[in-house]
Amino acid sequence: MAENQKGMLFGTDGIRGKVGSSLLTPHGMYAIGRSLGQVLCDEYAETEEKTVAIARDSRASGLFIQSALIAGLNHWGIRVQVLGVLPTPAVSYFVEDTACIAGIMITASHNPASDNGIKLFAHTGDKLFPRLCNQLIDYLNQDSTEQDHDVPLESTCVDKLARSHYLNKLSTIIQPYQHYFKNKHVVIDAANGAVSTVAEAAFRDLGCCVTMLNHQPNGHDINEQCGTNHPESLQKQVLKDHASFGVAFDGDGDRVLLVDQLGRVLCGDHLLLIHAVIGSLDKVVTTPMANQGLIEALSENGTQCIISPVGDQNVYQKMQSTGASIGAESNGHFIALAHSRSGDGLLAALLTLSLVLKQGKQLDYYHDAFCAHPQQLINIRYNPEHDDQNVSKAIKSMLGRYPHIDATIRASGTEPLLRVNLKARPEHASILNEVVTLITRQYSENCQLH
Repeated sequence: MAENQKGMLFGTDGIRGKVGSSLLTPHGMYAIGRSLGQVLCDEYAETEEKTVAIARDSRASGLFIQSALIAGLNHWGIRVQVLGVLPTPAVSYFVEDTACIAGIMITASHNPASDNGIKLFAHTGDKLFPRLCNQLIDYLNQDSTEQDHDVPLESTCVDKLARSHYLNKLSTIIQPYQHYFKNKHVVIDAANGAVSTVAEAAFRDLGCCVTMLNHQPNGHDINEQCGTNHPESLQKQVLKDHASFGVAFDGDGDRVLLVDQLGRVLCGDHLLLIHAVIGSLDKVVTTPMANQGLIEALSENGTQCIISPVGDQNVYQKMQSTGASIGAESNGHFIALAHSRSGDGLLAALLTLSLVLKQGKQLDYYHDAFCAHPQQLINIRYNPEHDDQNVSKAIKSMLGRYPHIDATIRASGTEPLLRVNLKARPEHASILNEVVTLITRQYSENCQLH
């Protein structure tokens, strides 16, 4: 790997990219497995039997990645437990509660099926420590060994055990609120992804009537016009079924959006406010992507709003350092520190709905709990082989003519996108719309509104 790629290997959440490019090949993943194995042998030298857990989302490419990683780990004598198709948080819980020294989730999260990647977990259930990630990169730069395909893979399939472990974890947490869910009708959009194996069971076990959407993945349709990226079909189904609420997940199940009985979306901002208000929280953590209306509502509630950099790992670290018990991002990442160490969409949905149902209210009450200020996220795709700074500079120059617009411009840490988040006061909504029109016209071929 070239020197200038070292800092790009780990984005805001693991390794991710287009399948067939860079490290997303059988040889690249074998090299990652070998390098990770070497890191783990160094770190856990005194552990006699070293075991790593591996799960994946529903992408077809996850199978070759899994095989290559197992081969790389086997090279160092590391045993592998295969968890099957499960949400990312299930890996975190499994590793934390067993003798595994690390966990790997094969996923590209909310990205299209043509992408894939890996997320790494330490034995504590935390995302792999930066120190070990840097060590992995160093070993990777030194490793040019080809995989010996004649050597059989050594792994143990524990998919049923791992699925039960995750569902039991959720059940134990939500058990005190179980009776509030009885006979509620929920529509679930599984995004043709990892939660397809667990979401229906989690809600049925609580006594809900469940309608499933996008829950029979074919390996190539994950996140395709569904899930948190596109909740429109869920909104329509909730209205059609007169359902109590709807729940949408992303491909690996670490994000969630809710839909009220009127068909309106509640994002991570709404979830954060629900917990702050009902739980009388003195502080919460969010990111610069949060709506200004949320921040003002939290202030009125007497809740301090602590801002962290974007990414659920950054939110988690800020929660640890400040003592905040709840943190969330607008995109649906949600962390309850008492229960999880990273985003868990299914847990977030269950915890939030538990609070709302216990209050005897419906979700629409909290959809209207804050006045959302005008805001628009624009994603501009760029060629990753070229510097994105030219686009960023051009947009900043354009925005210089609009002092009433607050803009956050950053390169995505998970895909080749420049994320432009525009905010304005309600009285300046027309100005924001004008700026959005200018940007979308300028970059029409590569532009997407969220």
